[in-house]
Amino acid sequence: MPADDRSRSSVGRRHFLSVIGASAVATGLAGCTVRTTEDGVEVDFENDDGDSPAVETTGMPMQTTTRDDTPAPSNAPSNTTTSAAATPTSKPQQRMGGTLQLTSGTLTMLDPIAATDSSSMAVLENLFDGLTTFPNGETTAELQLATDVTISADGRTYTISLREGATFHDGSQVTASDVVYSWERLAASDNSRRAYYLLEYLNVAHGFTGGGYVPGSMAVRAVDDTTLRFRLAKPNFAALELLAHPAFAIVPEGIVGDIDGYVGRMSYQSFAESPIGSGPFVFEHWNKTEEVTVTRYDDYHGTAPDLDGIRWRVLTDSTAAYNYGQNRNADFVTVPDAEYDPRRVRIAQTDDSGRRFGEYGPMENGETVSYLSAPLAQTFYIGFNTNRVHKPVRVAMAYGLNQQWAVNRALNTRATPAAHLTPPPIYPHGGYQSHADSEYPYSYDAAELQAARRVMEDAGYGPSNRYQFTLTSYSSSVNKKIGQRLQDTLAAAHIDLRYEETHFSSLINRGYKGNVDAYFLGWVPDYPNPDNFLENLNPPATETDGSPEGFYLNWGGTAASQTAARAWQRVESSLEPTERARQNREAAYVTMEEANWEDVALLPLYHPIDERFAYDDVTVDPFGGLGSTYQEYNTVVKGE
Repeated sequence: MPADDRSRSSVGRRHFLSVIGASAVATGLAGCTVRTTEDGVEVDFENDDGDSPAVETTGMPMQTTTRDDTPAPSNAPSNTTTSAAATPTSKPQQRMGGTLQLTSGTLTMLDPIAATDSSSMAVLENLFDGLTTFPNGETTAELQLATDVTISADGRTYTISLREGATFHDGSQVTASDVVYSWERLAASDNSRRAYYLLEYLNVAHGFTGGGYVPGSMAVRAVDDTTLRFRLAKPNFAALELLAHPAFAIVPEGIVGDIDGYVGRMSYQSFAESPIGSGPFVFEHWNKTEEVTVTRYDDYHGTAPDLDGIRWRVLTDSTAAYNYGQNRNADFVTVPDAEYDPRRVRIAQTDDSGRRFGEYGPMENGETVSYLSAPLAQTFYIGFNTNRVHKPVRVAMAYGLNQQWAVNRALNTRATPAAHLTPPPIYPHGGYQSHADSEYPYSYDAAELQAARRVMEDAGYGPSNRYQFTLTSYSSSVNKKIGQRLQDTLAAAHIDLRYEETHFSSLINRGYKGNVDAYFLGWVPDYPNPDNFLENLNPPATETDGSPEGFYLNWGGTAASQTAARAWQRVESSLEPTERARQNREAAYVTMEEANWEDVALLPLYHPIDERFAYDDVTVDPFGGLGSTYQEYNTVVKGE
C-alpha cells in the first residue's frame, strides 16, 4: 500500500491486502477476520472492517498505582492465564546446550514492522525485544526492555525508563533514541504493515493530513539515553499490552534508511532477511525454502538461553511435517487432523485457565510425547444480518446449535465450545465458564429442538409456513459439517436452511454491503482485551451502509441493541488505566455479551486451541492464551 495512503495510519487494518494461510496456532496474526480450513485457519491481515506522573509501574510483572493509591492493572482486565500454572522450567546449574529442532511454515519477512505471518512472528519473538512482552504467550503483558513506567494524571503522558546495559546483537546499547526511530519506522516507513497499531490503537498524538501521517510529527522523544516520553491523544488502558506486539520491537537507530533523515547502515533487503535485534537469540541463517537458524546471545540482558540455538525446518506440507517429527527430526511434533486421534490423549491436569497437561500416544513411531493444549484468545461465530433474518429464527438457531457437537465432530475435539464472543483467556475476572453455565439462555452442549420449535410456532411458523434463509461460508470442511448439521436440526423447527459456499473475498464484500443472510467468520484480536472483540459488536458499528466498522450485523432498533450501544459508550468513557475505569469496562463487557444473547445478532461457535506435542527430553514452559507463536525459548532446556 502506498506510503501516503490514509488507510495506513488510521484505518489500515480495514483494507484487505492478502489472505495468508496459517496453522491453527496462528496467534501472531492479530486483528484479523479468520476462516477455518481442514488443517487450521487462514487469516486476512489488513482486514476490511473487522469485521479491529500519576501511575507508576516498576519491575516484572507490571503493577500500576494511581496517584490516589488505587491499584490499577494496566493491561488485560481478566489476567486469567499465569505462567505459574504448571510445569515451570527448572534449569540445571550447568548449561545443557543443544539446538531446539522445530518445524515452520513459510516465512515472509523478518522485519518486525513488515511481518504478518505466524511463522515469521515465532522467529521474531526470539530475535527482538520490546518495551513489554507477553511472557510465554500469556495474555498479560510484563516489562521487558522497560523497567518502570510513569503515567500522568490525565492518563496520556507515559515516561518509561529503559533497562541499562541492554545491547543489540551488534554490541551497541539499546537507548531511547532507538525506540523513537523504531516507532517512526512503524508509522512512516513504506514497508510498515502495522502503522495503525501505533497511530490508531495506541493513538500516539501525531500530525495527520489528507495524505496520511505527517512524518516526524509523533509526540514521542528521548529525554536521555534511558528515558522515553510519549503523549497519547486520549487515555489508553491497554497501552502497555499494545507495546508487547512484535511490531513494536526495538531496532538500532538508523539501521535502515526507509524513513526521512536516515541513509541506513544496511540495505532494507539485508535487514529484512538478516535482522539485528536485542532478543535472546542472534540471527544466523535463512534459506526461505529450507530453514532458518538462530544462535544463543551470550550478552542477553535477561535470562541468557540454555540452548546453543534454534533451527526451524520449513515444511509447508502437513504430512511432511508430521513425518519429520515421527522420525525425531523435530523436538515438537506436528500432528495434523488426518493423523490426530483424541483417544490417544490422556490428561493428568487442567489448570484454572483451561490448559490441559498430559500425554499423547503411542504415535505411529511407537513413542508417547508430553501434551499441552490451551484455549486461544480467538473466536469463530455465525453472524446474522438482523435486517434479513428475523429474531425468532435467530433464537431458534441458538437453541438448535450444539457447539459441543461441532467441537467433537467437526473439529475432532481440537477446540472449545463458545458461549461468548470474548474468549476464555481474556474474559473478565476469569469468569467465562461460570457466567456461561449460570446465565447462557441456550445450551452449548445439546440441541434443544423442542425449544427451537416452540419459538418458531409462537412466531406464527409451522409445517405450512416455513422460514427460509441462507447461511454463507467460504470453502471449509468444518463449516460445511456444521452447516449441514444445522440444516437437518432446524428442519424440525420449520426452518429451511440453505448452506452455500463462496470465495472468501466474495463473502467479505457481500457482508460489507449487507448482501448476506447469515455467515461464518472468526476474529483474532489485535491485542488480548475484550474491547478489541466487543468494539465489533457495538450496534452503530455493525450497520452495513457501505462502511461498517464492526461485524456485518445491522444490529439496531431493539431494546437489547440499545443496551449494548450504551454499554459500549461506558467502555469509551472509561479508558483510563485506573481500577474504577477497569470495573466500569468489565461490567459493560458482560452487559454487551448478555444483550447479544437476547437478540442473537451473533452466535458464538468455538474457540480454537493451540497444542504442543513434545518429546520428553525437552523442558519448556507452557504457553498461554496467545499460543506458542508468542513464546521465547531462552528458558528451554534440552537433553536432560
